[in-house]
Amino acid sequence: MSFSSDASAASAAVDAAAAAQKKLNLEKATNFMKQYRDPHSRELKKLSANQFMDVWSHYDKDGEFAGIIITISSGLKIK
Repeated sequence: MSFSSDASAASAAVDAAAAAQKKLNLEKATNFMKQYRDPHSRELKKLSANQFMDVWSHYDKDGEFAGIIITISSGLKIK
């Protein structure tokens, strides 16, 4: 076995591992909302304020989007 074949085998293994991790992350993201869906109709249930914040926190890990909303809403004049 040559060095180039070892390197390409290692590269293929790394690519396969990355693909598997990406698939796992996608499944986690997809399944997170499953708890908020009706099992029969698969429609999204009405969320309580706490459930909404759980969903928000799950998808806004860095808090950047919340900062944008606060910035925008602080510029609005509410009568």
